[in-house]
Amino acid sequence: MGTITRGFANNITTSGVLRPGAFNNSSFDSVTSVPDGSVEGGSMVFLNKTTISSGASSANFTLTSTYKEYILLGINLKPTTNSEPDVGVNFSTDGGSTFVQKTNSNYEFVHGEAGANGQIIDRTISNNSTAMDYFPFNISTDSDSGISGYLHIIDPTNTTHMKHYYGYWMAMHPSGPRSSNHFQAGYCNTTTALDTVSIIPEYSEHTANTFASGTILLYGIV
Repeated sequence: MGTITRGFANNITTSGVLRPGAFNNSSFDSVTSVPDGSVEGGSMVFLNKTTISSGASSANFTLTSTYKEYILLGINLKPTTNSEPDVGVNFSTDGGSTFVQKTNSNYEFVHGEAGANGQIIDRTISNNSTAMDYFPFNISTDSDSGISGYLHIIDPTNTTHMKHYYGYWMAMHPSGPRSSNHFQAGYCNTTTALDTVSIIPEYSEHTANTFASGTILLYGIV
């Protein structure tokens, strides 16, 4: 007991405060609960559900300093039928009036229903550009098609660092048709706080489009 007592005493300051070394996997026994708030831990907070109306030109979400990370979950997003419809994301510091410059490194795995067209495609197209960052290109216009996936936005309101984002999206490409798995990552090249993230439909790349339907869930991480 002498060794144990001395070890514990060495982790007490002269003011009676326990040093970090007093706490480890062996220093507690038979603890069944702790008071609320006494142990800090992360949690995923549901913020809102947006059901996209037919004809909507975008779905916009507000970002605040309350959360260090946001997760956006897209469920069966479907653009209005047009030539080569697409969906993508953009970020703003002024409520969506203008969009910030972004640089990305995206790639896509595709594989056809008949076993053909298997390949990996470089989809890196944003080089310090204010244009939207695409999810899978050329979504099928079939009535049962759509695009689903998620997007993480890291510490969007900090004013020291660039803003990182990454995600994964899945869609059916009309050629084949084929499975289109899109891995997305990039950064917003600004130290100004982001306040808006926008999910936007287009067609034929950079031509404005509208949504037919879809659902987006937004979560905050604390």
